[in-house]
Amino acid sequence: MASIRMEQKLSIGSIVWGKLGSFKWWPGILVNYIDIGLPKAKFGSFWVFWFGDYKVSQLPTKNIAFFTSSFKQLYKKNVGKCHQAAVNEALEVLATRFDYCYKSPKDLLLWAVKGFKAPDTSSVQGNENKKTDLTGYLTLKATYNIKEVIVPLIDIMKTPDLQKHSPDIPPFVLKHLQRIQNINKKLSEAHISTPVIAEKKNLSPKFVQVKKGSLKLQDVCIACFGSNVEAVSQHPLFEGGICLKCQELLKETIFAVGSDGKNVCCVICAHPGSLILCDSINCSRSYCFDCIGLWLGEETRFEILERNPWLCFFCVHQNSNQHYLLKIKLDWEKRLQFLFQQSTVFVDELSKLSNQIKRPIRVLSLFDGISTGKAALDSLGIVIDQYYASEIDESAINVSKLNHPGSIIYIGDITKIDESKIEAICPIDLLIGGSPCNDLSLVNPKRKGIYDFSGTGPLFFDYFHICKTIERLNGRNNPLLFLFENVASMRLVDKSVISSFLMMEPILIDAKSFSAQSRPRLFWGNIPGISLYRDFYDVLPINNVVKEPCQLLGGYLLEGFERKATVAQIRTVTTNKNSLIQDNYNLLPVEMNGEPDQLWITELEKIFGFPPHYTDTGNLTLNKRRELLGKSWSMPVIINILRSLHGQQFPVYEAPF
Repeated sequence: MASIRMEQKLSIGSIVWGKLGSFKWWPGILVNYIDIGLPKAKFGSFWVFWFGDYKVSQLPTKNIAFFTSSFKQLYKKNVGKCHQAAVNEALEVLATRFDYCYKSPKDLLLWAVKGFKAPDTSSVQGNENKKTDLTGYLTLKATYNIKEVIVPLIDIMKTPDLQKHSPDIPPFVLKHLQRIQNINKKLSEAHISTPVIAEKKNLSPKFVQVKKGSLKLQDVCIACFGSNVEAVSQHPLFEGGICLKCQELLKETIFAVGSDGKNVCCVICAHPGSLILCDSINCSRSYCFDCIGLWLGEETRFEILERNPWLCFFCVHQNSNQHYLLKIKLDWEKRLQFLFQQSTVFVDELSKLSNQIKRPIRVLSLFDGISTGKAALDSLGIVIDQYYASEIDESAINVSKLNHPGSIIYIGDITKIDESKIEAICPIDLLIGGSPCNDLSLVNPKRKGIYDFSGTGPLFFDYFHICKTIERLNGRNNPLLFLFENVASMRLVDKSVISSFLMMEPILIDAKSFSAQSRPRLFWGNIPGISLYRDFYDVLPINNVVKEPCQLLGGYLLEGFERKATVAQIRTVTTNKNSLIQDNYNLLPVEMNGEPDQLWITELEKIFGFPPHYTDTGNLTLNKRRELLGKSWSMPVIINILRSLHGQQFPVYEAPF
């Protein structure tokens, strides 16, 4: 049986392997720049659409290999479900092109391993006529890991159809390309820096003045260098100013982290596009091609692309980048915190409560989950009169009942709580809750937003309705303290809606200041001292070097098992089990007896602030327990927020901590 002879010349529609930075070889398809709304690829480079990831990157030809001829060398087993799903998509496209019949993904993989054998001779002949045989255009570098693929540039120039639309682009790929094109079109219309605007930015009168030294960086917006914009504040990460529009965009995107653990937008200009990622396993920062080229120069940018690994400005010695125009701020973490700082200080509520006779606190917890609020109040030793909860996940309810037997009263689904139910449990002193964040998170491409009632976004309005109803029923003599939480990587429009209804801006608190997990969250509330009780980032020294024992992963691993941490801190744990795998699914956070290993659930419970086996209830699987933890709050954060209630307004137990 003969092998199907694939094209030996790169063209739009070619199925390829691509190598981006330190990431593994990943399957993709060459696409037309017009279809994605981006500039034409640079000389000797191509736009690659990544299967499984559904994003695009510009790659030089040396980082591209034909999928079929390099399959045996570049395909690796057991490297992760995401990678395998991407490979399956590429194989499905090839099978469709060459009329190969299959019943399952296993058949496709077997077909590929055997060298893409054609089902019959006629099929081979037909496809040979369909594809041009240009043997010799591709030279594979003879190294054990296939580092380079060289395509003569003179042959690329002679290819007339390289930038034309190809009928070989699958419909599902075209659908994603249309989405990417729409995003880039909107960004362009909003005067956002794309690769096209980078050249204009480079020629901006303000940038020219900055390079000459006649204008200070602090007086211009270093994100856009707009001629008609003013710097209203200072960039939190780098020396220089920032305009209002770019500041709001930065607040929206700075904590938007993709499934690979890296920022989905540039940390300088806050825009998506082709990104250069820091290769440090403890760093999530990404930088767009334009900003690197603008600040460091084209030659340095290409040097960075060649470097493996490349460590960004925050991960190398501070003095190493002082000759660049771009300089980081040594106190960037404090400045990032101030970017989300509340302008209102709630001291009135404290004085009102202080004048009352102390009595046990009455709490209503919406979206209660595994009762982090109850556990935090107990840790503070605050005496609870009644703890009411709304939760619909039976597994979460069972966990709470096991750990807090007889002390939680459930009042049902939040969407079915009417005024009569609220009136029956009033007065309420403290209302807490955080609605599901999936439909509000910027990194979720299928998010439905805050207004789509087919999703979970509108549940915020149920929280708001209950909050206002309690305030009315409580009366003036019983002020209500409230706390609402949601994801930090929220779209600006959704955050503005929540802030408008609650009549306050949120503050940012990251659990990495109290534990070994990076978990940035936004909090709205009138808890006394919520924005004053502590500078969260004072515990972190310059360069993000973690030194506090509570912030190191190794301190949470069970002793006596030869378990060692491979990272200082883990990234945000979500309901996706792959969120526990670090560095683009390449690195497990623990080594045990010299072998890579996952975090044990008991260790994960400790990181969240719970005692070991807190979620070990009934016949819950490990995945379900991890999922419940991924939906919960970080208890050390909640303890620090509610700490001001300890001993001031409500009675406490003796020496709780």
